[in-house]
Amino acid sequence: MISPTESEYQLFRELARQELGLDWTRDRKYLLETRLGPRLERLGLKSFSDYHQHLCGNGAFDEKQIFFNAITTTKTSFYRDQDDFAFFRKEVLPQIHAEAGNGVSPPVRFWSAGCSSGEEPLTLIFETLEDLEHRTGYRKPFDLRILGSDVNTDMLSIGENALYLDHQMIGLPPVVREKYFRLTTGTGRSAHQVVKDVRSRVQYRHFNLLDRRYPIATRFQVIFFRNVLYYLDRALRQPLLDRLSGYLLPGGWLFLGNVETGYSISGMQKTHSNIFCKLP
Repeated sequence: MISPTESEYQLFRELARQELGLDWTRDRKYLLETRLGPRLERLGLKSFSDYHQHLCGNGAFDEKQIFFNAITTTKTSFYRDQDDFAFFRKEVLPQIHAEAGNGVSPPVRFWSAGCSSGEEPLTLIFETLEDLEHRTGYRKPFDLRILGSDVNTDMLSIGENALYLDHQMIGLPPVVREKYFRLTTGTGRSAHQVVKDVRSRVQYRHFNLLDRRYPIATRFQVIFFRNVLYYLDRALRQPLLDRLSGYLLPGGWLFLGNVETGYSISGMQKTHSNIFCKLP
């Protein structure tokens, strides 16, 4: 397998920072070798310098996306970090229902930023619909939509199909598995697909959080932005948090990852080590 030299690694370290904001101060040379070495061989390239030149050349848009898909971290799961969802269930959802009062429920909009293969936005839907059913016994009129965004197109495709294998179903409450999934064998092996009524509530969009403009024209009651900051260059973290807070409605909530603590955001109150509420 082709291995990068130290100087070649530095080229890709800078490219990852410029394009995706990734912090590779920790050694990621192994990542280049294992994830992109086979790609170089398929392209008939003899070195990582050749691949870098290929990526930076004119007309390399598709190859650059392959590069992004290869180097981004995609770890996720249903109900990952359950304490966050317990807080969401106990504190956030009651607030949303209280704001609705006895009238017609307002549009409810959540954003899972860095959604990977879709387990996080789907968990938000499961929790919201279960809470609504518990409160009212009828959920269909509830105008709930979730935006799932990511820079990795391979992961977004999984989310759009909403097909998950047995090992990806670990951690799901039995009632959720029974109510919101259907067993299918259309892929040649058994998989579990989220029911249409639920998966249609998630809109997946491909864009980079470093983009100058986001294709978003709404404001959200909740943004989940968990386990993304950890991988980013430190100089980009605070500006990105400030930018995301601008997409929240007054009283809206921003969730970071459990290890992403120690931040403060103008105009937001920290209610937990990794959870913020936007001030009115």
